[in-house]
Amino acid sequence: FNFNASATAHYGLRLGDNAGSKYVGVARVTNCDFYNFGVENQRGMLVENTPFISGLSANFNLPSLLIDGCNFYNQNTTNTVNYTTATWYGIGIQLGELTDYCKITNCNFNFIRIAIWSAAGANLDVTACNFLGCLPKQVSAYTYGVIYVPNTGTNNGKINVVGCKFNHNYGYCFYYAYATAERPVTISGCHFIANATTIFYATHSSAVAT
Repeated sequence: FNFNASATAHYGLRLGDNAGSKYVGVARVTNCDFYNFGVENQRGMLVENTPFISGLSANFNLPSLLIDGCNFYNQNTTNTVNYTTATWYGIGIQLGELTDYCKITNCNFNFIRIAIWSAAGANLDVTACNFLGCLPKQVSAYTYGVIYVPNTGTNNGKINVVGCKFNHNYGYCFYYAYATAERPVTISGCHFIANATTIFYATHSSAVAT
């Protein structure tokens, strides 16, 4: 999926919708490339309403949405990057309402703005992924993360990040602001190499314990 540096905001793949009227029961996206993002809010994938449906998934070991072996990137033709002036664009994967069980595995996110935006998705597993040179810092403010969990949405669930590598990202590796309901986070077996600022930043404005 080549965005061709287009100035128009659009998606490579869109599954479901946020009105709750269109659903995708089980989806598999494997071995795809999403690249050459042209503007800030282009998304490789926007996913909403992929709920767990017992009649379609035989057990909870099968994710409703599996994204495996995909690459999300912008071209980088230089050997070095000045991250204070770089302007990478694009969001790799945005998960919205009712993405009840998503597994993202063996994926690469290179030189884009935000790798994974989990706006309201429930149980999320991110395993064996690589995040290189992402730029969630915006102007002078660290307001996003390579994995970004904002305080939005109504459904909640666990977030597990296992066996991933975060290398030379300019901004938070994790930005966690979820206060609507608790979303337990587990990070294990990960490598953090020469990232520019705090690895994990948790903040919210309500009294909900997280």
